[in-house]
Amino acid sequence: RSSALGRRKVINHQNKKKYRSVTSHGGLACHASVPCGVCENKDVDFINWRFASWKNVAIALFNLFLPRACAGCDTPDYILCENCKKALQCWKRAPFARTVCGYRYACGSYSTVVRRSILLWKDHFDIACDKIFGELIGDLVVEVISKFLRSHSCYISEKPIFVIPVPSSKHSSRHRGRKHMLPVANCVAKRLCNSGIRAYVLDIVSMDARITAKSVQTSGFRGRSNRISKAFSIDFKELRKQKFENQREYKAIVLDDIVTTGSTMNSCVSTLQNSGITVLACFSLACVCNKDNRTANYKC
Repeated sequence: RSSALGRRKVINHQNKKKYRSVTSHGGLACHASVPCGVCENKDVDFINWRFASWKNVAIALFNLFLPRACAGCDTPDYILCENCKKALQCWKRAPFARTVCGYRYACGSYSTVVRRSILLWKDHFDIACDKIFGELIGDLVVEVISKFLRSHSCYISEKPIFVIPVPSSKHSSRHRGRKHMLPVANCVAKRLCNSGIRAYVLDIVSMDARITAKSVQTSGFRGRSNRISKAFSIDFKELRKQKFENQREYKAIVLDDIVTTGSTMNSCVSTLQNSGITVLACFSLACVCNKDNRTANYKC
């Protein structure tokens, strides 16, 4: 199985007959019995090539020679299939005293297909998952923040809420070639704005260059705490660029990909609070559920 962007793989001989029509928005013939994860067209058997743009034709040909499979379970023709999406819609909540609401939230438990899809997106450049992960965590953020603002009228104002992604180490960012949480944060901010809540993405937190090991490679709560102790710093030049420097009170939410012990998020929130930024809540795509962190299911 070869891969150009992480999750594109060659369909084996047994599946050629069943999935011989690999489709996209470009307009290839779509097998009526196989739902297409890219164009999501179950009924159309043929779309005339004369009405397709060159961009869509290129995408269709690319998908024909390097078919797409689900990041979590390898189901053909899906970026993330419905079953894997449902695994990221089992919302979790754990106590987190440093936030105003007193909790941190996660879309799902860090195991099975959730773990596989996140690691594939995070470390193997599966950028097609950016939008889907952004929408999934955006639904959770809108639900929690809307309910919080309704019950805490003192926090309702014309001032925006800042969406702040937790940074990776500079070594990891160079290895990946991008800041993988920024597209997700942009999607979350857009979801909040569409819900009537002003929000802006601020990439103002940075990690010390001396930290090179990944968080998942550090074992134990004490080891993780020592790793990120005083590791974060705030860049207020970004606030000046966005013309928010005259704002006296800053409200923010913090986004991360994976929360294991919570020490990284705890240190990041502490740094923000010491800089005068009030953190309303913290969110992540997945969290490790165990008895120590008292994680429970969160229902709307």
